[in-house]
Amino acid sequence: MSGETEHPISGRFVPIAGCVVALAVILLSSHAARAMSLADLEAFAIANNPRLKAMEGEVAMAQKRLKPAGALDDPRLKLGANNLPASDPNFRDSEMTTKEIGVSQMIPLGGKLSAREGIAMSEYRQARERLRGEKIDLITAMRAASYELAFVRESIAIVNDMKAQIRLVIDGEIAASKSGTGSLTGVIKANLEYSMIEEEIITLTQKEAEILHTIHYLAGGEATLETDGLLAPAFVRLVRDSLETDILASNPDLAILRLEHARATDEARLRQRDLIPDLDLGFSYMQRDSGPMGKRDDMISGMASFNLPLYYATKNAPMIDEARLGRETAGRLYDDRRNELLARARSLIDSLARWEALYRLYTAQIIPQSSLALESALSRYRTGAVEFMPVVDTLRMLLRYRREALMALKEYHTTLAEIKALTGKEVSQ
Repeated sequence: MSGETEHPISGRFVPIAGCVVALAVILLSSHAARAMSLADLEAFAIANNPRLKAMEGEVAMAQKRLKPAGALDDPRLKLGANNLPASDPNFRDSEMTTKEIGVSQMIPLGGKLSAREGIAMSEYRQARERLRGEKIDLITAMRAASYELAFVRESIAIVNDMKAQIRLVIDGEIAASKSGTGSLTGVIKANLEYSMIEEEIITLTQKEAEILHTIHYLAGGEATLETDGLLAPAFVRLVRDSLETDILASNPDLAILRLEHARATDEARLRQRDLIPDLDLGFSYMQRDSGPMGKRDDMISGMASFNLPLYYATKNAPMIDEARLGRETAGRLYDDRRNELLARARSLIDSLARWEALYRLYTAQIIPQSSLALESALSRYRTGAVEFMPVVDTLRMLLRYRREALMALKEYHTTLAEIKALTGKEVSQ
């Protein structure tokens, strides 16, 4: 028996603890690397995007301005010494000499405070609508980037499929060349086409990396997206009248312009009410020291003063006209934006129908016919009836049509995302 004893911790528990730690690291790494669904990615972006956080701060700042907008101005404190003798300044020799302390408060009349509160409330609601619009824009941009990423990844799969087909042709050309039935020219052409496919894959891979950088920027952090099934051929039927009703009711741009018109209306009302004089109430207490004639009574004074709009022509009238023009401008901007959005919605609906029709045309007719043409070309190539290049041309034609069908699906989903953004119902307040 050895004289050395095994420490229970170093001998047994440390390996176990190391396994536990390693297992935890693996689990955490796999969780961090887990690909998100598009919905999870959108939620992640809304929670982490720095621009949204900044706009949330702007909303909070606008909310802080609500109470001050309806508050009175600070009262004024008055301290004074009245009627001091110039030759011998003191508070005893003159009957009129006093020490004064007073306070005054300006009170706006005519509903000015309520108009200011209305302006501040409109600005606060505009900030909220801008935040909502930014969230909708972020979701739309995220969806567009995600659909583009899915398109690129599936394009890589299509190109790899074509690459495998050309590899088979190359192997056939090499075997035929070795047996003396083929030609070196065919092998060279086949390898050239193979290299061109490699070039296309490199370009698509770079494009994939660029899109991932965009997604990370939009998400405000590292995020992995699961794109399988993202470009599913799922088509919807939109009712134009219902869509336009949703746009008018919920679009954030229109909501902001409506609030701008309300703010301009309150501004015009405030400019009109500036013609109503404000009331300034004051109260003061005057203390008098005892003089040669004995004790003198203290005095109390009260005063009410009003401002007079004597400079109406040069001050108030231009401000009233400016506010009126601002209200009219806000109304016209709303009408213009409404017409623009409705026209955009109609164009998008037409585009939606076009992309769906193109996808159905490619998948139902063009791609099956191209596949049959490829099978025929391959059969004739194997029998030596045609050379290599007609087979490659047919392969490239099929590749193009498959990618065009995929492009139609991608554009369909991107257009649908923009339509949803126009309705403004993706994000509620």
